[in-house]
Amino acid sequence: MFKVERLGTWGVIILTTIYLILINTFFEYVINREVNSTIQIVVALIALAYTIFTLKLIVNLVYNFIKKEEKND
Repeated sequence: MFKVERLGTWGVIILTTIYLILINTFFEYVINREVNSTIQIVVALIALAYTIFTLKLIVNLVYNFIKKEEKND
């Protein structure tokens, strides 16, 4: 979907900030309130997928940064 090389550091930072805002909203409205269990399960799976996506972006960014540093040495 997104590649770290195209996004750059600021793109990953912005997407991570958006992720934190959305996950906070998810916990506020879906987990902490009375919501139908089917809706909770579906939204929780979407949140899990988005969490995995965000973690992959962050790990790829760190890996590329380390690889770049080793190449310069």
